[in-house]
Amino acid sequence: MNSGSSRGQNADLLAGPYAANGQRFVVECPDARLRRLVASAFVDLLTDAQPLRPTRFRVAPSPEHPGRYEVWRDDELCEIVTSGHLMTHLVWQVTALVLQNCAPRTPVHAAVVAINGRAVLVAGESYAGKSTLAGWLTARGWEFLTDELALLEEVPGGWHVHPFPRPIGLRHPSPLDALLGGSPQHDSESLVPASRLGQVGNAARLSAVVLPGREPGLPRRLSAAHPATALRLLMSHLPHGGIGGRAAFRQVARLTSSVPVFHLGVGDLDVADAQLRALAGPPGAPGGAR
Repeated sequence: MNSGSSRGQNADLLAGPYAANGQRFVVECPDARLRRLVASAFVDLLTDAQPLRPTRFRVAPSPEHPGRYEVWRDDELCEIVTSGHLMTHLVWQVTALVLQNCAPRTPVHAAVVAINGRAVLVAGESYAGKSTLAGWLTARGWEFLTDELALLEEVPGGWHVHPFPRPIGLRHPSPLDALLGGSPQHDSESLVPASRLGQVGNAARLSAVVLPGREPGLPRRLSAAHPATALRLLMSHLPHGGIGGRAAFRQVARLTSSVPVFHLGVGDLDVADAQLRALAGPPGAPGGAR
């Protein structure tokens, strides 16, 4: 398979081009239905630029495994998956592409939204409600940067977070179901472009780190959290041993020591929205809480 120009052979089978943190890619799908599914999922990564040599993913039915699909990256077979896992795996492959090429930015496991030019980074374990909170805030006027992989850059006097607007992974039932319309199957999962809920944002200055939780008794008001808790959550689930190693750990440790960190109960998402707006501050304010 040729990984050359997206205007080359089989261009009519391509979805894209897309860009994620400067990494250009296209997705080749012989199946028109799958091509539409890919185009819908990655719409927030679409770019007008026509890269000369993008990374080329290819998705096609497996000739040796009926009912399954082969996922290729350039000339390498990555995985053979069922139709139910196909899009999730493709999103994972795009995330891996970003991780492998993110230097000098440091990746952490978090969602990020921004308002008035200031970003709030949401860190937590799986099922803590990061994606749901990010999606809800996006629908309420915040700008969406990412729901899973935040890209940090240390700048004079603070930190910038760069966007990676991959589709939001939602587990149903979800508080966002009513905003999206339709009736998703119970206990199902879906990939939702943030632009279906609101606006995708640009890089923003980091104002605070928030640790959401749904545990009974967790206060619905912001309460101070220990920086070490944030450090553990931000460094989880990502292969940092090969992405910056000790330098990345030290950088994230500096971040959690220099940016305020809070716990927040998210049982009531409207209350969480109000709390975070107060944290970010009004337009024109010099920065978030300290």
